[in-house]
Amino acid sequence: MTLRLRVVRDDPELDVLRDPWNRLLDESQESNPFLTWEWQATTWRHFGAGRRLHVIVVEDDSGPCVILPMWESAVGFVGVRWRSLETLSGAAGDYGGVVLGGDASAAVPLVTEHLRGHVQRTGAELAFHRVWQDGPSARFIKTALHRLEESAAISETTLYSCPVMSLTALPEGFQPPKTHDIRRAVKKLRTEPGYRFVYHDGEELSASLERLVVLHEKRWAGRYDEYQGALASGPRRAFTRDVTEAVNGRDFVRMSFVSVDGRDLAGALSFEHTDRFYYLRPAFDPAFARFSPGHTLIYELAAEAKTRGIREFDFLRGAENYKLAWAEGERRVATFRVQTSGFRGRAARASGRLFRRLTRGVSGPKQMVAGGSEIAT
Repeated sequence: MTLRLRVVRDDPELDVLRDPWNRLLDESQESNPFLTWEWQATTWRHFGAGRRLHVIVVEDDSGPCVILPMWESAVGFVGVRWRSLETLSGAAGDYGGVVLGGDASAAVPLVTEHLRGHVQRTGAELAFHRVWQDGPSARFIKTALHRLEESAAISETTLYSCPVMSLTALPEGFQPPKTHDIRRAVKKLRTEPGYRFVYHDGEELSASLERLVVLHEKRWAGRYDEYQGALASGPRRAFTRDVTEAVNGRDFVRMSFVSVDGRDLAGALSFEHTDRFYYLRPAFDPAFARFSPGHTLIYELAAEAKTRGIREFDFLRGAENYKLAWAEGERRVATFRVQTSGFRGRAARASGRLFRRLTRGVSGPKQMVAGGSEIAT
């Protein structure tokens, strides 16, 4: 079997890659919704201005065995330029990584040589964002980067943790945790006249998203801090709408709501992907906080997901107390960086630091973080 490496650099090539990309992901050693073609292509089209597409594809005659979605950047001022080659996941999504086929290890030498050549030609910094530290993608990346150690400095920085709850370990008829009277509040709300839980209200996706936006706006109404999150107005909300529409075609979007007498108390945009449930974007009406609608929604979702054969509930980015009340484990997520050694590397790092310092506080496109980190009960 002869492997070859190519780089996808434009939209037409990226579009052609859609079906083989998703087929490989479905069989991948590490599959998550943020690595689907739909998520990554939408990220590129929303946040790729001023960058150059650089999707690394290693394949044989039967198709791809490794896909590493990246883009190139060159920022700075006259005489001061900082170049980087980074994964698209730095802009959107809670998990990044590599789409890996069953024989991906054979592709490591090709990927290493490609990255080495790029660094030597451009002096660029390499960055692999939001990678599960104990997962197959991290092992692949570290193996590939290990071969660069003679000419580069490699760092690994833990960014955050994603609390997780095993659903297979839950007994039938499980109860919510007792912490902070969660169990009592959930039981009370579920017995209210007019109570209703909907696992997926996706017949009209745009209408369901608008319901979630309304809850999100209520969550932030009257606060002095900036209206934040993926459902805030502007580019982040536009991305959330577009990426949800894009991945909805793969039938793993879940729009869930808890309501009483037709009034939404809590809702969430989530993904049911392979054997995991990803609690992506929750929101609730703070007027009903004393009834713990957020915890009630989590309980209902976990119970339904368990009956559907889902083995894990992933709360995604952020170790907030409401998540820790349910979770019994976590995934730690990191960024891996590679910078050239010697004078050229030191000059590039200095340029990057200078540029970030000079542009700190200047308004511009922000990174979109898609994790469920804002709900409170």
